[in-house]
Amino acid sequence: MCLSDSANYRGISLSSIFGKLFDSIVLDRFHDQLCLSDMQFGFRSNRSTDQCTMILKESNAYYVSNGFPEFSVFLDATKAFDRVEYCKLFDTLLVRNLPPVFVCLLLKMICKGISRNL
Repeated sequence: MCLSDSANYRGISLSSIFGKLFDSIVLDRFHDQLCLSDMQFGFRSNRSTDQCTMILKESNAYYVSNGFPEFSVFLDATKAFDRVEYCKLFDTLLVRNLPPVFVCLLLKMICKGISRNL
C-alpha cells in the first residue's frame, strides 16, 4: 500500500444528532424485524468483535499446541460500504415489514450522504 495515495484514505463523517436519534428509534421499535445471524459479532448489542478475536486466538493456540498445521484467511473489506447494493438493502427492509416511511427516510439520508461525498 502506498501511503501517499489519497485513495487509501477516507474522511471521517460524524453522525448527526438526527441520524443517531433515527437509528435509536428504528432499532428500538423494529428490533424483531431486524434480527441478524447469530454468527455476526460486530454491530450488535451485547456483542463485539472482541469475542471473535478471542475465538480466533484460542483456535490458533489449540492447533499450535497440538502440533497441527494452521491456515488462516482474512478478508480486506476496504471501502466495503461503497459496494452496498442499496436496492437489495431497501427491498430486504420492506420484506421484513419495516414501515415504508422509515425506509424512505433512510433512503433520503443515504442519498444525501452519497451526494456529499461525490
